[in-house]
Amino acid sequence: SLGWRIARQISIGAGIDIGMATRTQMQVYIPNAADQSTLLMVPKIDTSIALAPFVGLTVRPWEQWLLTATLHMPKSWDTSGQNQVRYWNYTYPTGQTAVVQSYELTQGAEPARVGLGVGNGGTIGTTGWQIGLQGVWTQWSRYRDRHGGNPLDTWHDTVTVGLGWALDWAHRRVTGEIGVAPSPVPDQVGQTNY
Repeated sequence: SLGWRIARQISIGAGIDIGMATRTQMQVYIPNAADQSTLLMVPKIDTSIALAPFVGLTVRPWEQWLLTATLHMPKSWDTSGQNQVRYWNYTYPTGQTAVVQSYELTQGAEPARVGLGVGNGGTIGTTGWQIGLQGVWTQWSRYRDRHGGNPLDTWHDTVTVGLGWALDWAHRRVTGEIGVAPSPVPDQVGQTNY
């Protein structure tokens, strides 16, 4: 990531999360369908880079005021693949020469996020103070689970809100924040549970 100050009142930053995306294809031959502990495999593995950019902006319109905005694009590191399983002396359906098994695994999935913030600060005597309000919208409705699928019960987009403060006096700093962070997951029923 990189950051730079364009002017006295404006700073911007940008970066990229870098991960690996993998595609595997396995040709599997099982000489004896009754004994599946013995098999022969021919793997083909392709790996590529997966990129997820993010940007941030800070504006100070007046001396004590600060405005911020951030954007994080969705990211996930996916592994997908296909196995072609062949059995000796097995009758395949018309037009097929193997049993095809496909899969997709997703790791570290994070949805798109947009954040906005505003802050102010100053001094009262020798005590410095700061206060800020922030909000983050997260697109959980596009969430993908570890198997690359969407949850059966669609998740909800959320808005997280927080109010933070800081006090500086006598070479000490005290900070705190209170906020609301709703869950994107609907009520859990049945066998599927997140």
